[in-house]
Amino acid sequence: MFQELFTVSQYPSLQPDQTFGAKLLRVFKTYGLVFLGLIAVGPILVLADKFVKEVLHHKSLLDINQKQFSQLYKYLGKPLAVTFICVIGPLMEELIFRLWLNFKKRYIAVSALIAMVYFGMAILKRVTPQLWLPITIGLATGALFTLLFRYRNIPSGATAQVSDIVKHRLIILSMVAFALMHVSNYRPELSLFWIYPIYVIPQLIMGWGITYVRFKNGFAWGVVLHMLMNTVATLAGLWMKKF
Repeated sequence: MFQELFTVSQYPSLQPDQTFGAKLLRVFKTYGLVFLGLIAVGPILVLADKFVKEVLHHKSLLDINQKQFSQLYKYLGKPLAVTFICVIGPLMEELIFRLWLNFKKRYIAVSALIAMVYFGMAILKRVTPQLWLPITIGLATGALFTLLFRYRNIPSGATAQVSDIVKHRLIILSMVAFALMHVSNYRPELSLFWIYPIYVIPQLIMGWGITYVRFKNGFAWGVVLHMLMNTVATLAGLWMKKF
């Protein structure tokens, strides 16, 4: 398993586990390795946050992250917020960052469409608070027709011609992009952009583990692992707030 996990270039040719039980066990084993990785980078985050507070004289970014989630609970209500964090969010992120990694044009089109809607909605909600929904619907409709047009004009074998080197780079790019997306959890400021990558190392490790499972046993199992990670972290956070 360790050799498979660290040989990213071989992910597209991984042989799947044969039984449901073996696939489920793979999810838990990968989660365990990711959890150990998160523990290992914990001190790095603490030191980075100390540097931000004591040297840069800025608010704790870890505290800002916690406040972001507290505001989400307050805005949506705890049940809906937990559902979003543990189910809807992971599913959307997997559709955007890992569905297309089989390099088939229909899945690339679906991932691109969802990414346009997801990020377009996030941006518009900040820029045009009153009109973000109708504008997003309009953009989504336009994006859908554009993608359908492009889909029809892409030869069926075009994506199959992507070289192994390009696939390897795109797999790594998907992990990095997934991690960097979570910079938004820290209410990013331009002056601190150079340090945010340190704070999303946990998401990079998580994305690595999810990508491995996605290639090993299929997209659905990557979604399961992502939901498991978010659910454990969310429930642990809610439990700790009681003390």
